[in-house]
Amino acid sequence: MDKDKALKNMTDLLLAKARMLQYHCGNCKSPLFEKEEKIICPVCGEMKVETEEVKEKASDTKTSKVLVKKRDELLLKIEKEKNPKKLTDLLEALEKLNKLL
Repeated sequence: MDKDKALKNMTDLLLAKARMLQYHCGNCKSPLFEKEEKIICPVCGEMKVETEEVKEKASDTKTSKVLVKKRDELLLKIEKEKNPKKLTDLLEALEKLNKLL
């Protein structure tokens, strides 16, 4: 499919109130769109990916971002902490966070 046709398909999907997702088609690398709980590639056609899978991946990404932010905050606290007991507690918390990442 040529670029103009692909762009027209994307525009049509957006005008039809489809939502552009942060994921791309594995075949053509075009951005994927969600409309009526279906995942659509504007170049390849309708995809057989369940919306719940995409939502779960998005949730995992958000969770990872939060955990990374908390890890960075802990590292700053560890750097400044002088009390050995508090430092031990912070290091244990950091170790648990790293296991989740």
